[in-house]
Amino acid sequence: MPTIKLFIKALTTKVPGDVVQAAGMKLQEYFVSIYKMQSPGSSPNVPFKANPSVGEVGDRDLLAYITDGRSYIIQEMDRLDPGPPHELPSGHAGGGTKKMPNGQILSEAAWTGGLATSGVGRAQGLANLIFHEWVHNKYANDARAFGLGEVTGNYVHTQCGGGVLAAGISYYAAARATINDDNRAAMLRVIDQANRQYTAGLT
Repeated sequence: MPTIKLFIKALTTKVPGDVVQAAGMKLQEYFVSIYKMQSPGSSPNVPFKANPSVGEVGDRDLLAYITDGRSYIIQEMDRLDPGPPHELPSGHAGGGTKKMPNGQILSEAAWTGGLATSGVGRAQGLANLIFHEWVHNKYANDARAFGLGEVTGNYVHTQCGGGVLAAGISYYAAARATINDDNRAAMLRVIDQANRQYTAGLT
């Protein structure tokens, strides 16, 4: 069964490599469970890799950057589209997702707050924040979602099962939660969407 590939790129040296790997394994687990909703009894293989090269990321794959709290989205939007200051919509304290001027989709999660300071649930929390952004990522070109508020992220926050996909999810909640069946179904609906990932941050 062909599946998407999952990639994480840390733009900060503050995030431990073992936490990135553990978060990647949790995300693999999530996506295997999503594919199994589609094909019960199957044994899907969902590859994960940290620090990919540009050529490894396909049009259906997912890429998330980990930042030190300074938004890579804002940095790149300011560089690519100089002028008025750029801001992320409200409700995105743990990260953000944005369609960039070249049409590629950029998702980020911030290594700040409880993620950076707590010893409990860091990989789980990081995985959930990334999964949240990846649902926004896959809905970034979905006309129905945009007709129902996804231009500000509201569709994913209100129509995709809540839980880890709710607006403004705290680190405390993210570190202790897992995705629910409605979250799985929401991702499954768009899992084959071809959204080119923003690869300018890869070397």
